[in-house]
Amino acid sequence: MGDVVALPLPGATALPDVRGEHRALQVTWHERDGVFVVSTWRHGQCVASVRLAPAEAASLVAVLADGLAQCRIEAPTEPVLLADPRPTEPVVGVREPREA
Repeated sequence: MGDVVALPLPGATALPDVRGEHRALQVTWHERDGVFVVSTWRHGQCVASVRLAPAEAASLVAVLADGLAQCRIEAPTEPVLLADPRPTEPVVGVREPREA
């Protein structure tokens, strides 16, 4: 069994889904494992996740940048604070063991 980790994790970025209905995407960097975790949340619960190596995360950033260039959307001048999709009370989760 993996390590127990208290959620929410510091440094997580939550992005609301434009469809609403308490949906969100969360991105966290896990330095210990060297991966980004992109997770889908609904009603405060994680319903899916993907672990990305830095090279794959760079590919994701490139796709997002290309799409934004086509949309011609201006970047915000100030940081945008987004609502956390998770409950305000910490939840105990289990981190998968690292592969050697």
